Amino acid sequence: MPHNLYLHSSIVQTRAVKRDPASIRSAIGMSRIDTIASLVIAALIGVQMLGNAAVGQLLVASQVVLSLQLPFALYLLIRMTSDRSLMGEFANTLPTRLLVWTLFVAISAANLWLVAQTVGLAG
Repeated sequence: MPHNLYLHSSIVQTRAVKRDPASIRSAIGMSRIDTIASLVIAALIGVQMLGNAAVGQLLVASQVVLSLQLPFALYLLIRMTSDRSLMGEFANTLPTRLLVWTLFVAISAANLWLVAQTVGLAG
């Protein structure tokens, strides 16, 4: 899916759009329709080829993979938004940093537990 989003983003960025509010709204609406249509078509093809049960399993598997990559993205996001030289006055405050690092540890622990259950190390 990320390659699809990258391709879609590069196609959308090459479109010539006037910079007035009505044209921007129209371009956003067309982009939304384009994205929804491509996802619905992909889902219908998946259901047709694999059946309802397999599509459900694939959706769950995709969410598991996404949850496993989340700590990596969060780590970088927290580091960048907490860097005062990068963010200036908008950098995370101490209470925010404590909260987000706590959430990071909780999400990472939950993912480690998921992996342990999946490979049979935890009951």
